[in-house]
Amino acid sequence: GVCMHMSRSFSLVAPSGSGSGSGSDMPKTAMAPFADLFNHCNSPKLRYEFDHRTEQISFSIRSGASVAAGEQMFISYGSLPNLFLLARFGFALENNEHDEVVLLLQPNVADPNAQLKTNILDSMGLLSKLVITWNGLTESSLRAARVMLLKPQEMSAYHLATILGGRSKNAW
Repeated sequence: GVCMHMSRSFSLVAPSGSGSGSGSDMPKTAMAPFADLFNHCNSPKLRYEFDHRTEQISFSIRSGASVAAGEQMFISYGSLPNLFLLARFGFALENNEHDEVVLLLQPNVADPNAQLKTNILDSMGLLSKLVITWNGLTESSLRAARVMLLKPQEMSAYHLATILGGRSKNAW
């Protein structure tokens, strides 16, 4: 039941006025027999879409480019990290540019400045996670990592202002 639906369904957002009834953009999910047999690539010649022009919403797969006889056809399952691809569709990509690792951030409770670091990270909106992608750390994640690694003697306003891009200590 649920596993079959999760691994075999396709989702798109239906535009306003497409028969969704609410008048706002609504996600549409549909089982599309055999559509899940297409392999994934990030730049496919095929695209899937819902046709909202009629009362009955239909699902179609169309080519946006010329296709040579015998050429393998692909669709995109989305720009997704491997964790999602594996859980939802049962495969992972080697060297997936959309892959990421999420680490939980919490200062060590034995750190004498743990509460101050917690307050700083919270004010940055980074208390819960640090995301690492193929492109490395974001600037805000790098700042959070620097705060986590500060030694007690480095907790001066000068060091914190430097790390936080000129923010004053009073901003926390």
